[in-house]
Amino acid sequence: LYRKLKSIDISERINESIELRIIALSEMCDGQDTQLGKMLVQYFTPSLSDSEKISLLSSIEKIKFHPILDYLRAKIAFRQKQYENAIKYLERSSFDNLLLRFGKEMLLGESHFRLHYFQKAIFHFWNSLNYTSNKATIQRVEDWIGRCEWYEGSRKFEMKNESKNCAE
Repeated sequence: LYRKLKSIDISERINESIELRIIALSEMCDGQDTQLGKMLVQYFTPSLSDSEKISLLSSIEKIKFHPILDYLRAKIAFRQKQYENAIKYLERSSFDNLLLRFGKEMLLGESHFRLHYFQKAIFHFWNSLNYTSNKATIQRVEDWIGRCEWYEGSRKFEMKNESKNCAE
């Protein structure tokens, strides 16, 4: 079912959501471990709070580790505005999957942006372009890069004016 939905290519967010489920249920469970499968299905249930999801991810990790667990933790940390933690989780994860590489770079870019590390954000947004060919997605990434450049320029202008005022 998820593979059929993914082939429709509805949007990058939906594609990512589908891909996460495919990886979680196929790669992590190998169709064998029913306990792990049930736990993963439970994770994707919308009724769980973030703290319950974090606890569940820790339980899953005791059974079997997969880089997707850190990716999911990073998404939760980002939602909770814990951008440093999101970066930490993302930096220790790696994927062969292009969609997850794209998602990782975008989330790193957005996390650095929120922390006002605009040059680092630009680096990750540029990197994300290696993993997509969708014109609307490319435009969205370019918008993020433009936003970073604007904020970086504003910050330099403010710093220049502050130092000018201090000299007077």
